[in-house]
Amino acid sequence: MPEDPKSYTAVLYFHGIGSPKRHVSLSQFLDYFDRFGQSQDKHGVGRPRDFEYGVEAIEDDVVNFVSFKRVVDFKNSPKISKRIRVYEGYWVPEAGSRASFLYICMWLLKRVINPFLVTLSSWRSYPALRLAALHRLAGSEMGQARAQRLERLYRDFENWESREAYPRGKFHEFINLVRSALPQDEAAARVWRKNFLKYNSKIILYFVAILSCIMLYILLFVHSSYQVYLNIYSYSPNEKILSKIIYHLIFVFGIFSFLYMYVQGRNYVFDVVSWTADAESGERYAARGRVLRYAQHLIRHIASDPYCSECIVIGHSLGTSIATEALLREGVRATARRSLDSGAALEALAKIKTVFTIGSPIDRIFYLFQVDSSFSHRYSRLFDGQRLWLEIPPF
Repeated sequence: MPEDPKSYTAVLYFHGIGSPKRHVSLSQFLDYFDRFGQSQDKHGVGRPRDFEYGVEAIEDDVVNFVSFKRVVDFKNSPKISKRIRVYEGYWVPEAGSRASFLYICMWLLKRVINPFLVTLSSWRSYPALRLAALHRLAGSEMGQARAQRLERLYRDFENWESREAYPRGKFHEFINLVRSALPQDEAAARVWRKNFLKYNSKIILYFVAILSCIMLYILLFVHSSYQVYLNIYSYSPNEKILSKIIYHLIFVFGIFSFLYMYVQGRNYVFDVVSWTADAESGERYAARGRVLRYAQHLIRHIASDPYCSECIVIGHSLGTSIATEALLREGVRATARRSLDSGAALEALAKIKTVFTIGSPIDRIFYLFQVDSSFSHRYSRLFDGQRLWLEIPPF
């Protein structure tokens, strides 16, 4: 039973790509939640009751929410076990940016090239990606202590002293360093490289499969278009009617599928293009900043409410990346303001107990869209030092 009748648990839901209408994704989420709740035992888990719709002021705007109560039967009498408010992180209005067809094509080409560049690069290049692969092994095959030793040695492999001793930065040079410093970890280093190449190869095969399908689609469309052209301008009575019909169907299907992909691209691809902008300039990066600021303000508003006892964040698809980065940026902000507000912002963030991610592309976004490499090991250290790792509050 809540101590204060006004206290509540907040649920903040961030939708995915596709520019849904306001409240559509939230309503679908609540529909399924309600259906699940109605199937529960009212003497045990309880059931959701008394759905209401409210509005709150947030800076110079308003935010909507849906409230309901978790009701359980206690000694044959209904009791309110918890009050819940569900908010929607509706970020569509902030993501208004567009790109030309040529820009999209170049953007996709760069994404395709990235895994090949990483595979062909030296072991010293792209340190963030290689360390991410090491961290994935730390919790399973390798163990935390050994992974930490290899990470420290890999950091040393980047410094100027090691660059003079091992100028090419190849993996066999790194193995020589391991043999001299950590001979017991040589096998683990080879497992690290094997898993890194395996992970990278999966992404390359994925792209190859997609590109093969696209090329086959283009060839069929071009061939059918040529046959349709011949049928229109040079009628041949010897040609089979069935083949004419097939060519016309492929041609019509190609036209409509292209139009469909173009329309869907406007709804889906632009969101991803803006979110993965790597240059801190231009309309797309500005749109990314607007989305993050909106998400941060919403998180801050909910968590700082004294009647909010705990907060649960749920993200779907790209919404998981937006929610996670917004939470981490709020953690950096709250930590930096600790001396100004006596830790009030950190205390508010501590209410966020759980983060659910559904269909999250976070690891793929990190791998495909945040690839960065520089000869300067100082740059690599700065880049890693400013990265929003999951050691930042509230995680």
